Amino acid sequence: MAESSVQCQQTVPEVPGLKDQEITVGRHVVFECSGQWDKSFDFKKAEVKMPEENKYTLKVLKAEARSVSDFEVDVAFYMAGPYKFPDFVLTDGTSEIHLGEKNINVVSVIEQKEPQKPPQPFGAILPIQLKWPAYYMMIAVGIILAVVAIVLWVIRLRYRYSKLISKLKNYDSPISADRQFYKAIRQAEINNYPAKDVEHAFRLYVTRMYQIPAFDISDRGLISFFKRRSPWFRKERDELKKLLEDFKLIQVLPEEKQKPELLTLLQKIYRFVDHAEIAVPAAKKAGR
Repeated sequence: MAESSVQCQQTVPEVPGLKDQEITVGRHVVFECSGQWDKSFDFKKAEVKMPEENKYTLKVLKAEARSVSDFEVDVAFYMAGPYKFPDFVLTDGTSEIHLGEKNINVVSVIEQKEPQKPPQPFGAILPIQLKWPAYYMMIAVGIILAVVAIVLWVIRLRYRYSKLISKLKNYDSPISADRQFYKAIRQAEINNYPAKDVEHAFRLYVTRMYQIPAFDISDRGLISFFKRRSPWFRKERDELKKLLEDFKLIQVLPEEKQKPELLTLLQKIYRFVDHAEIAVPAAKKAGR
């Protein structure tokens, strides 16, 4: 494997409302590099070599070669704090490019009080109670009524299912689902991570990526809808259920304990999003 020898210039693209060259959570940091590197390096698979416990604090948004001697890497940090890299290493899983020592400070903003979050409502389905009559004629009538009720119930479910699917177009956006999610998380970080904002960003991503109505039905109904619409996403369905349960647990914690638990949950959500970016295109390619 050829050794890399590159020199890089670090820039932070301007963003209205943010200080020039100040790196905040979710803001793009661009490295423009020149030199020699292994030309077999696959920039489409590029990621920063990080310890496993910090893997999801940094993401490569874009990487591409500009010429035989120049390339560009666009990254974003999703946790505030100082980052010291004795050697900033890009890897595609096989080859590596060494960008040298990098010391990057990702700043946060002044903490704000987190607003009180209302409890999430749960829908209920009322059972149909039938009395068993004493005479055969009444039994026959009861059976007929039961069949009619079941048919009407099935029709109602199908109508509701169709209506929920038609509402999904209301969440369409020219911005990709993952970019919209990370943009929302950056805004949530500015506001000191309100749990309701983080949950809204996550539900919007789930709605767009998996085409299921994460805002319009109960969590239990959502998992059932997910199973009916995309039964092959079993692992993803189980993980979604756990994440939604974690949001409910955080809501009942004292305010001072919510943020640490929410940041831990955010790490799990990053893994969920990264997996979805692979699983959903693969399912579409398979014709599902």
